Amino acid sequence: YTSISATSSATVIASAIQTARRAAGVVILTSDDVAVTPEVLLTNMLQYEMMYVDQNREEGAEAVVPSLLPDVLLLQEAAGAFRPMTPTTINANFTAPNGTVITATRSVYIGAMSMTNCLLALDLDNTAVMTSANLPRSATFNPAITNISLRQFDPTTISNSTKDALYYDDQAYLLNLSRVAASNDPVVGRTLEVMPAAYLGPTVYTCYAGECGQSSMVTRALQWKFDADIAFIDSGGSQGTGWPAGNVHMSHLFDMFPFVNFPCYGTVLGYRILQIFTYSLSVSSFTPIFTPAGLHLLQAAGVRIEYAMQDTPDGIGAKIVSFQVYNKTTSQFQPLDRLRYYTFASNDYLCAIHGVYSVMLSASNAYRGESVNPKASSDTLVSISSDYPTANNPYSPILSNYYTAVPLTEVTDGSRSYLVFPPGAASCTSTQWYDAGIDSCWECPPNMQHSTDDVSSCIPIITTNAESLIVGLAVGGGLLIVAMVVIGTICECRRRSGSRSNGNAPTGDKDVVIVFTDIKSSTRLWGAVPCLLYTSPSPRDS
Repeated sequence: YTSISATSSATVIASAIQTARRAAGVVILTSDDVAVTPEVLLTNMLQYEMMYVDQNREEGAEAVVPSLLPDVLLLQEAAGAFRPMTPTTINANFTAPNGTVITATRSVYIGAMSMTNCLLALDLDNTAVMTSANLPRSATFNPAITNISLRQFDPTTISNSTKDALYYDDQAYLLNLSRVAASNDPVVGRTLEVMPAAYLGPTVYTCYAGECGQSSMVTRALQWKFDADIAFIDSGGSQGTGWPAGNVHMSHLFDMFPFVNFPCYGTVLGYRILQIFTYSLSVSSFTPIFTPAGLHLLQAAGVRIEYAMQDTPDGIGAKIVSFQVYNKTTSQFQPLDRLRYYTFASNDYLCAIHGVYSVMLSASNAYRGESVNPKASSDTLVSISSDYPTANNPYSPILSNYYTAVPLTEVTDGSRSYLVFPPGAASCTSTQWYDAGIDSCWECPPNMQHSTDDVSSCIPIITTNAESLIVGLAVGGGLLIVAMVVIGTICECRRRSGSRSNGNAPTGDKDVVIVFTDIKSSTRLWGAVPCLLYTSPSPRDS
């Protein structure tokens, strides 16, 4: 017997079965994961078996090895569900290193049950029906299996003839396990108020309607764990039934999380934060009734967002009116700065799996200075959420009301306005340049402005008059002395050369443009090789 999940390695399972076959007549493999595809798993295991056989043959050992596939594969079903045993043929091919193709066929009984109130019965070599009570545990007992069936039963009606020593041993073992389980449900903190339920039924999720207590506890725990500016998770990330005021047990936290998630951590621009939340609100309905997009509403910590629902036929979609982020230095909420870097914490589902959020947070879309670690810690969100109430005991699940609805009429009548996203190049002032990578405006350097032809670059501010166009370079007192030395050196070089070039001097009545240019490291070069430098700028002069 061993247990598997969808992520289990076929190689690891086959190795466990190889060990089990040395001590058991029948190997039963169970799965507690409904995502397991039995045929794929068994085919992979059979290929591993053939590879193992081929390796033994190459080493000169006995080519025949015990089957590395189970005799029985029991799949998990929903509570009360039941599927009879069916013998299933598994075929697989394996190409050996020498090019030989090996083919193998196995028969495995596959069935499904809810793992409770079922009895496994086996017909071995057409003998009497064998049950868990009289199935021998012997390495030499390995008859052919001709039939296997699953029988539903009420455990209180088991006959005394079945309750042998093995039965009572198993019952004692299970009782001991239950005691261990009870002792493994430690108190991790206390809550001052009732923790409300996040899940009220198959179609009602309170987190879909806005901030909910359980998700707030998770985001606060993530923000605390990583000392992040902002934390956020999806609304489908917590689905517990809540707990009363008083002690918080680990079982409460396991009930809260339907999935195993790990934390994600990173540093992104405020632009990215706004991009993520803009999408979240655009597909949300802010109602507890289940919708496919409902889980996309982000639960957060460290933010305050005002939004206005849009007048759409399906009632889905909101736009951000204001967005504030908590400043840990000033202990105040301040408007989001799209060009400031913020630290954030989330879960690996949003950072690496979700089709939209993971793209926004991917390395391929990262702007300079942005970084995301999709799995920032080996701790699960359950363990982080258990540490948080321990460190903040007692914990108050009072909501922080970070989502506030603004009547749509306040926007349509002009008293409020949407937080423009994206602003576009037209929003840049003359002294700013447009960065298309993050759809934002940056300040140009002093005395510069963006070009009328290219908003994405800055050029010097040019002053004009009717007679001439002069571009000046202010020279400090110290540099003026250097300039005088340079001029003297030039004159000396010209005197030595015995010639003077006026070929480029302006003539006629044309307006004159005087341009001061610079050669990189020219001061050092004038001091080292003045005559050489005098003749080198000719390409520039032309």
